[in-house]
Amino acid sequence: MQGGMILSSELAMKIDKIIDHLRKKINPRCIVLADISGRVISTYVAKNNIDVTSLAALFASNIGATGAIAEKIQETSGFDTIMQEGKNFNVFLSKVKNSYILAVVFSRSEQVGMVRLFTKKACDNLVEIASEYEKQNSQKLNGKTFQHFSGQLAEQLSSILKDSDSA
Repeated sequence: MQGGMILSSELAMKIDKIIDHLRKKINPRCIVLADISGRVISTYVAKNNIDVTSLAALFASNIGATGAIAEKIQETSGFDTIMQEGKNFNVFLSKVKNSYILAVVFSRSEQVGMVRLFTKKACDNLVEIASEYEKQNSQKLNGKTFQHFSGQLAEQLSSILKDSDSA
């Protein structure tokens, strides 16, 4: 479990269990669960020479670019999965609730259909956890806290703008 998100230990264990189950089913080189901005939530790496932080950011960029393509061709529902094939490795990207990305890097020798099937099952399980996480955080962030934060933000922005006007 890594990343910038604050998860309860219960949710973190559930996520790690799903990632571990997927790992056992498909023999990947790497699995990355990240939020849509590219912050790593959980990973599995078969070989430690993979920079998952950079990969997560690139996966998020890829999802964003593909979303823009969907928009340009008027695909109103967007694309939930992306498959990239290379000489030695393939990458399967899947959106989880429009807020998260599950990326699987796997050898060309693995069956694409099996990777797709088991990744889809993992995503379905992760949707439930993502909903639970979002519910927990919405309960923590009540209107009063948000109003306080937005008031402080407005004050800081005003201060910065006044300073730049004086210069």
